[in-house]
Amino acid sequence: AAPGWRLRGIGHPRLALFHAILAASLLVGAMEEISWGQRLFGWGTPAALSEINEQGETTLHNVEAVDSVIFILLFWGSLSALAGAAIRASWHRSGRVTSADLILPSLVLVPSLLMILVWRLGDFWTPVNLPRLLMEAFDFGPQGSEVPEVLLGLCLCLYTYANLKRATILRRHTAV
Repeated sequence: AAPGWRLRGIGHPRLALFHAILAASLLVGAMEEISWGQRLFGWGTPAALSEINEQGETTLHNVEAVDSVIFILLFWGSLSALAGAAIRASWHRSGRVTSADLILPSLVLVPSLLMILVWRLGDFWTPVNLPRLLMEAFDFGPQGSEVPEVLLGLCLCLYTYANLKRATILRRHTAV
């Protein structure tokens, strides 16, 4: 949300709206990840949800049907972000730096985005998925899509920090 406020203050309402929508989406995702406060406030899981949720929590993302939707979102989101990073890198290489830098991810995120793809596609090529094989060999295998969720969180933190830094620099340049 902070990059959005800074961008709005210097006359970039569409970029500010993009960051506001992104912040609202991430807030909903964060609340879902912490079981809507279940751990913070100590309430139990409703019986109907506990029966279909593989981790017995007040969440929807651990329900098998929803997990397949998350798989699709993580897969296509990672591919889209990788494409965006490639576009941004090619623009920078040709000397074009635009406000798209405040939307498109940087190449710094590529390793995490690739790991999300490797992890999610591992269901299809389990015998050669080295990260999963190592985690299972040492009994570190998480349930469901926990690894991609953590990697996505890392990507989002780095993305937000970079955009906040860019918005701050842009604000300084427009104030001069």
